[in-house]
Amino acid sequence: MEVLYVGFVVFILILLALDLGVFHRTAHVVRVKEALGWSAIWISIGLSFTVFIYLGYDHHWFGLGTERGVTSAGDGLVIHDDGGSAAIKYLTGFVVEKSLAVDNIFVIAMIFGFLGVPRCTSTACCSGASSAR
Repeated sequence: MEVLYVGFVVFILILLALDLGVFHRTAHVVRVKEALGWSAIWISIGLSFTVFIYLGYDHHWFGLGTERGVTSAGDGLVIHDDGGSAAIKYLTGFVVEKSLAVDNIFVIAMIFGFLGVPRCTSTACCSGASSAR
């Protein structure tokens, strides 16, 4: 199971390095078309991870989904961690996180507008803030 966690962290670090070090090396004003294109790419990567979740739990790769018969809070419903239910859980979390991210974008836009941050440096500010988390 540790191999799975290490592999996931390495994968995320590679994607972060590509995003910050290769694709967005210079500060520029991001237009709507470019923002929509990059959003589509990153959302597609996140959604395609659902295939790994489904196959990993369905075929029990790395021991995923091997603990069965966990019951929820007393209602007698048995939760099985097969590929389908694991994929639904992942997609539910993905949609919740995306909706929270959109909310954060509006807050950040309001703060940058209030502080008068120039549009060409706002991308660099966001990149530094997101990688500092």
